[in-house]
Amino acid sequence: METNDIITSYLFCYGPLLLIGTVSIVALFIAHQFDTDRIRQYLARQGGVLLTKEWTPFGEGWLGEKNARIYRIRYQDCDGHEHTATCKTSMFAGVYLTADEIVQYVPAIAAISPEDLNRRLQAENQQLRQEVEQLRRELELCKKLDLSVR
Repeated sequence: METNDIITSYLFCYGPLLLIGTVSIVALFIAHQFDTDRIRQYLARQGGVLLTKEWTPFGEGWLGEKNARIYRIRYQDCDGHEHTATCKTSMFAGVYLTADEIVQYVPAIAAISPEDLNRRLQAENQQLRQEVEQLRRELELCKKLDLSVR
């Protein structure tokens, strides 16, 4: 038997399997990229940031799950706390976090820069001043109209 005949017979036998395997690996890689984007967007809508993502095909909740991929993620929430969670996602099912635990707390005041804290406090003071002024005007109006103030 010639070398070309052997190669042709191997390709005929194993070519479709090789093609299916290659397509599957490429599809899985693309799905993981889409999953990463989906998880990042989900967390960003809540003010969080994805720190790490690790595929865990037999992670918590895998039993009975056909289409979703499962990841162990680490993320930072809008308050600066660091979490670990199990994340299930697929193109049509969205993103679901389970076993979400805070692993590193950040004191509330430390999560805000001094400049931002100052800005927030000044804005709150301004709002309170406006509310007090509005209440004073309403009180004066009530006095002028001889309405009893409760």
